[in-house]
Amino acid sequence: MQTISRETAIALLRQKLITETKPGQSTCQTVQERGVFCRGFSRYSNEDLRARFPYAGGRDPGVTRLELERRASYWQLRRQVESGSMTSCDAQWQRYETCRGWDDFTNEDLARFCMELLHCEVTVTGPRTLSVI
Repeated sequence: MQTISRETAIALLRQKLITETKPGQSTCQTVQERGVFCRGFSRYSNEDLRARFPYAGGRDPGVTRLELERRASYWQLRRQVESGSMTSCDAQWQRYETCRGWDDFTNEDLARFCMELLHCEVTVTGPRTLSVI
């Protein structure tokens, strides 16, 4: 088993997420549809999703879950553009608005994601620091 740094694991995962994310779709939406990584919006209950995305319609009781996810995805894309980030994880790492981006994941989580997305078994080491973007 290969040992890689946290920064290397994030860089590899970022590249895979970028290639798998369709134009006009956020990383959160991509991982939700594929059922991998953090599971995107599906990891939140309805109440949590509304609380995390109030500016995307979460305060409106008439907004359906599907519509809220669509709006939240669009909001994430705007955040990526505004921050010059390549993925939603990068954008949220910088702001900690809806999640903590890469900081939400332990080294063990990143190793598991490498297996899920890249089909490679690795050990990830290193402290949680700014990933190389």
